[in-house]
Amino acid sequence: MYLSEEQIDSLLSYVGYGDFSRPDIIFLANEGGLGDRSVEANIMDICGPFKAKPECWVNGDGANGYWKVGEWEPGSIERVPVSPFLRLCSRMVLALEDKDSSPQKWFQRGDRSVINHVRRFLSEGGLYSNRPGIRTALLDWRPLPRNNERSPLPYENVEQNLYLKAFNFSDNGSDNPYISWREKRIKIFNDLFHIYPVPLVLCVGDIPAKKRLAEHIWGIREFDEIVLSPSGKKIFVSKQKVGLGTKIILSPFFGYEHMGYAGVRDLTAYIRENLMNENRS
Repeated sequence: MYLSEEQIDSLLSYVGYGDFSRPDIIFLANEGGLGDRSVEANIMDICGPFKAKPECWVNGDGANGYWKVGEWEPGSIERVPVSPFLRLCSRMVLALEDKDSSPQKWFQRGDRSVINHVRRFLSEGGLYSNRPGIRTALLDWRPLPRNNERSPLPYENVEQNLYLKAFNFSDNGSDNPYISWREKRIKIFNDLFHIYPVPLVLCVGDIPAKKRLAEHIWGIREFDEIVLSPSGKKIFVSKQKVGLGTKIILSPFFGYEHMGYAGVRDLTAYIRENLMNENRS
């Protein structure tokens, strides 16, 4: 697919899914996927209807950033994505909302009641939507969606190697045209966190890269290293808050072979015990 200049500007301004004006948790990932749709359909949505709602513009101007809020539809029966990340995020949200139960309840493998509850939560649009309760949003660092990170970029006028080097902070040369993309993205992210109060950002996957990203966006260099118990999974928590009171946590990816059920369970318990009292009710 060939990207027009207008589409590129829109993609650089698009921050992700969920209501970024009042989230409780923002999940920060590397880049967006395509789902089961074509790249053309995804780009048309991001650059068209997703951008058409002024209430979803950062500070009233879509050029400053914009987002897409999903619709919570109780009783809806939609196909549930086969995504460990989405399922583990869902278990975390449900466990945080269930203040009367231990997080262990929501991370038991093979519990049909929990599995069905998670499926219903996803089917009804529980994540990144206008659902009451804990409000979530998904922020993607790199602006160009693709099928997965092992797939080549499906854009004929984007040089993949230079693009990835720029967004991985491994190339700061003046001849890399994508550094200007990166700097615009950093400004949009930085402005976002100085306009809207965000209690918690969970940066998932590739911790060394997320540390570099946190330094460039927020100026964060110091983290407390926390070993979660009993899983032994390691996270990094910012020593200071940024923006309007945002705490940053760096975590391995929410996959069954990375954080797994046990790691996300222990992270959920850590958030509940250490951060929930600071979040909005």
